Amino acid sequence: MRPLADPAAVVQFADPLGERLLRWPMLARKAHLGGDRRRLILHLINLAPDYAFFRNQACLTPPVIRELPVTLALPPDAKVTAAWTLCPIPEPHHLPLEARAADGRIGLTIRDLRFWQTVVVDYTSKDDLR
Repeated sequence: MRPLADPAAVVQFADPLGERLLRWPMLARKAHLGGDRRRLILHLINLAPDYAFFRNQACLTPPVIRELPVTLALPPDAKVTAAWTLCPIPEPHHLPLEARAADGRIGLTIRDLRFWQTVVVDYTSKDDLR
């Protein structure tokens, strides 16, 4: 897996919800799966950027982010073949995501983000992400 050169050019979140995601640009990755097959991986952590580690002694979690819209700018020839979320909390599970194409972009909606969730989008394209 490799980091995205310009994560903000590829992934956009609905404001202000995206601001609650801890360092998501640094955690965004891409992978080449062989041939035209490619994968985008987003690790989403629901913490405000000003969250103070080791000061949350009550172990409180932030409010759940519900119905988080995500817009992806994939290459123009991209065809999404699968999209899903992976979540280890409260028990490990995965859920399929519906990928909607509009205006040359792909839209996804994350149903609920409690603490940590990974979004995986598989697609085919001759071109790589920026």
